[in-house]
Amino acid sequence: GNAQATNRGSSLKGFVKEGESSADVSITLRNKGKDAYKPDVYGPSVVVDLRITREGLRTYKLRNKSGQVISTKKEELLSVLDSFNIQVNNPVSVLTQEMSKHFLHSKGEGDKYKFFMKATQLQQMKDDFIHIKATKHITEDRLAQNRDCLKDLKRKYLEKEDRYKSLASISEMQTQLEELQKQMAWALVSEMEKELEPMKEKLQCDRRATEKYDEKVDEWKNKVEQAEQKLKHIQDQLEEITQQVGELQPKCAELKTEAQKRNKLLKTCE
Repeated sequence: GNAQATNRGSSLKGFVKEGESSADVSITLRNKGKDAYKPDVYGPSVVVDLRITREGLRTYKLRNKSGQVISTKKEELLSVLDSFNIQVNNPVSVLTQEMSKHFLHSKGEGDKYKFFMKATQLQQMKDDFIHIKATKHITEDRLAQNRDCLKDLKRKYLEKEDRYKSLASISEMQTQLEELQKQMAWALVSEMEKELEPMKEKLQCDRRATEKYDEKVDEWKNKVEQAEQKLKHIQDQLEEITQQVGELQPKCAELKTEAQKRNKLLKTCE
């Protein structure tokens, strides 16, 4: 419940004693019989500890009979209340002092009827029904609006679907185009290989011919080297003969002069 339902304060922090940082409340619930809540976990009793801080915050601890903390979640506490059918705001379950005074001092049948409606939760059911009915009308209005939106969304969906199919078709065509491009590339490679085959054969023939020419060149190189060696040998001999001739020329001139003298002398004697 909330603080206002107790008629003792407007907020939870009002329950904390002046000078204290928090307030602790502990309630032990009997947990036996066929309607026991998780008896294998909590045992014969469920202990609910509530701590309210000075800031107005609250925390829960649900413990078993041995004091072991089983849960600290509010959802677990609500499950316990539902299992035991404890209605915190129901005056039959929890009758506050203000509510008891109001009931005892009420003289009109209307007030007692209101108390009956609240005690049996018929008033709560009525309020819930009114709220549900109002929510139903709002939901129906929204549903009508959403139907129109749904038609528009469906139309857009169909457009997107058609576009997606078109894109899928384009993607497939792109794949086919890439495959054809690959096939064309290989076809060009095959055709170029066929064109290059005669060139390769001619190149091999030229290489073989070049090898023969290289052999001939090497042979003529050897002959030229041999001829150069012979020429050098002849030149060496020629130089040697020239040197000898140079050495003999003075003697020849001397002998020639001597011969001329003797010829003159011979002529004179005659």
